[in-house]
Amino acid sequence: MFQLLPIFLAYIMFALGLQTQLSDFKQVLTKPKALIIGLAMQLLLVPALAYFLVIMFELPDYLGFGIMLLSICAGGITSNMMSYYAGGKIALSIALTAITSMIAILTVPLWVRFFYLLFFQDLPVDFSIVSLSLKVLLITTIPVLLGIAVRRFFPIFVNKWKNSLQQMANILFGLMVLGAIVSNWGLILQQISEIGILVLLLAVLLLGSSLIISSLMGLDEADSRTLAIEVSLQNGAMGIALASLLSQSDKLSAFALPSAIYGVLMNFVVLPFVFYHAYNRHQLKAQKHYHNSRS
Repeated sequence: MFQLLPIFLAYIMFALGLQTQLSDFKQVLTKPKALIIGLAMQLLLVPALAYFLVIMFELPDYLGFGIMLLSICAGGITSNMMSYYAGGKIALSIALTAITSMIAILTVPLWVRFFYLLFFQDLPVDFSIVSLSLKVLLITTIPVLLGIAVRRFFPIFVNKWKNSLQQMANILFGLMVLGAIVSNWGLILQQISEIGILVLLLAVLLLGSSLIISSLMGLDEADSRTLAIEVSLQNGAMGIALASLLSQSDKLSAFALPSAIYGVLMNFVVLPFVFYHAYNRHQLKAQKHYHNSRS
């Protein structure tokens, strides 16, 4: 199954591309401030906070590297839907997720090399930035671009099957998480309390710090909510797939464990935030409808 993980990720990224239209980029680029801030937070803030927690918790090197691997995998597969329910800006959410996925060919290999040397001093014998870049291109960037192209040229097909294709992506993500957990079950029993606390704390810090930064930078509430969700929902599927590419054995590496656990526990932080704002939106709409009916 582990050999299929990159294929699973490629399909998930293709499903992400199906949600994206060129108009989403045009809309966001007319006022790019929120997009630029979001990219900066995803590419710099997330790894910085993750490394701070790794040092604070004094994790073993393989788990510390796994946390850092997760931190460079921006863009969760459900962030667009959650942004919608929370009253965020859908175009910003989609554009940010798509852009970080497309530039992963440049950012991910460089970060992987940097963090691998940081934790293990020596790179794997067969490690190559060019080779890893090509693999990232094949499993992330090209599938996203292909999804965008299919959405552009076959809109009727996409509108008919988009929900079913997205559901399949969610199922594959669940299988990836399950495979990572089963493969490292013994390690989970030893480390679950420490890893669980760390990833929950990471999600809380990402959510809170992104809201604070957005406020300090003068973004409106909708932009702030969108960035908070985008920054908090890391791409656990990509982290698991990268771990399989870096593994030196047939068994899925323990590098994947933080991504798998985060993929589950992040929802306990982000979902209450989404539900809170969705409930407030519903209440405001109800009050507005009531006042309109009275008048």
